[in-house]
Amino acid sequence: MKYRWIYPEHVHATDVNRLVETLGVSHAVASLLVRRGYREPAVASKFINPSIDDLHSPFEFRDMDIAVNRILKAIEGDEPILIYGDYDADGVTAVALLYRIFKELGAKKVMCYIPHRLKEGYGLSDKGVEFAVTHNVKLLITVDCGISAADQIKQLQDNGIDVIVTDHHLPPDELPPAYAIINPKLGYPYPDLSGCGVAWKLVDAIYRKLNRDRRTLYWYLDLVALSTVADVTPLTGENRIFTKFGLLVMERTRNVGIKALLDITGLKGHRLTPYHLGFILGPRINAQGRMKTAGDAVNLLVTQRETTAKEIAERMEVLNRERMKLQEQIINEAEAEMSKLGMDKEKAIVIAKEGWHSGVIGIAASKLVDRYYKPVIFIALEDEIGKGSARSVPVFNLYEGLRRLREYFVTFGGHRLAAGFVISRDAVDTFRESFLKLVDSELSWEDLKPEKFIDAVVELHEVDEKLVNDLEKLGPFGVENEEPLFLVTGVQVVGVPMEVGNGHLRFKVRAGNVVREAIAFNYSTLGVEIRTGSMVDLLFMPTIDEYYGKPEVTLVVEDIRNYGDIKP
Repeated sequence: MKYRWIYPEHVHATDVNRLVETLGVSHAVASLLVRRGYREPAVASKFINPSIDDLHSPFEFRDMDIAVNRILKAIEGDEPILIYGDYDADGVTAVALLYRIFKELGAKKVMCYIPHRLKEGYGLSDKGVEFAVTHNVKLLITVDCGISAADQIKQLQDNGIDVIVTDHHLPPDELPPAYAIINPKLGYPYPDLSGCGVAWKLVDAIYRKLNRDRRTLYWYLDLVALSTVADVTPLTGENRIFTKFGLLVMERTRNVGIKALLDITGLKGHRLTPYHLGFILGPRINAQGRMKTAGDAVNLLVTQRETTAKEIAERMEVLNRERMKLQEQIINEAEAEMSKLGMDKEKAIVIAKEGWHSGVIGIAASKLVDRYYKPVIFIALEDEIGKGSARSVPVFNLYEGLRRLREYFVTFGGHRLAAGFVISRDAVDTFRESFLKLVDSELSWEDLKPEKFIDAVVELHEVDEKLVNDLEKLGPFGVENEEPLFLVTGVQVVGVPMEVGNGHLRFKVRAGNVVREAIAFNYSTLGVEIRTGSMVDLLFMPTIDEYYGKPEVTLVVEDIRNYGDIKP
């Protein structure tokens, strides 16, 4: 796949030098900080040295006092409490967090409810309302959902059940008639918390109200970090703090369920990164809600018994393998259908098929977006309806595109990069035709070349241990704090390139007297022959590698071009 290289904007030398002098970081990292908006030394220092003390007071949420007082009243009065959460990793971790804390605070009647993805759909369902009423619940707390459930909340309130909504999704113009609403998008200083992050702020407020030692809550940051990364929230502000310290907590976790998950995935004893949360742990939790129900995932995170945790983790592993197998089958069938329909000539992919699992098509669509870099819609047909999952690329606003075609849908919702809908079977073909026309009118083929953003252009001698160590301070990396990419130009391939592993290439590059190791993973996909004597431009991430038995600065190649092919 060919990438468009987006060269960095010019930054003032005065700003860069000031950060070099005050923070002691390398010139390349100082330039990067300035480009990412951390121009002032005090602001940049806070960014590279995040502290728990930098978290905002939870009482900056609207309704927090009201919510805390109602929860404490329920616990003290032994009222039945229902925690109602979404079926993904964010909702599951939030449910587990509140359940464990309420139990620690002495709550005797706490129940959890996760809706069935296929039978009930997302959010506060009618079946969930019925469960609360028949179980004589007096207080229902939503996590990671509820902000748009006005009808269901009114039913609950009419039945004498107080509802506290904790959610992080965009609120509607008219808020639901809840007892209290805790949502960071309603005036809180940091609006991008995960659902579990909001739940943690709630228990933080409870601990402050009770004058309890808040340090106890730090042991729950493993759950918050997992939700923050798995839910693809920005790793800025409070999310950055939660993730940085949550990763440290997870490496020493007291949660026997997380221990079992780390053990079965081979991560026990490893230094953990957002990659492990987003691509290894998170998918195993999400697979439960996609394939069956998320009950096992909640039980895993709340159990105190190691044997139970081990049994659940093993079941989750089996189910995740089934999910991966099903996902691959859907992808293969979709690609076969693409060939039949001539989708390679289109700027988007829309495939509808009988028998597809509607809980898996979304993640399968994401894989095809990665592979073809164009909007992808999969529709699982069953009886007279189709359930659609759509994924997009940054240049195309998926939600806005579907909104313009909303006459085709029974229901639809989502955001810029991901959406879902229900459509009648009879409307699928005309919808496909309309969507392909819409995308064709909005995007050029040039738009559908993925972009690589260069953070800094450096000389080869600048790529040293100090650069790698300074970059460590900028992590954890993720959404809106992406791992930096550097460009070095006009370096010469020296020695004999060596193929390693499954299609990877190790080689050395030289500029003047400086020689550095480099590795290109899946190098055949880069479209450039790497041979001795070649002059190349490398887009890379620097790391410390011990491939030859000793630590050595290595360039992990993200893309490569023959020297001089394209200039900024």
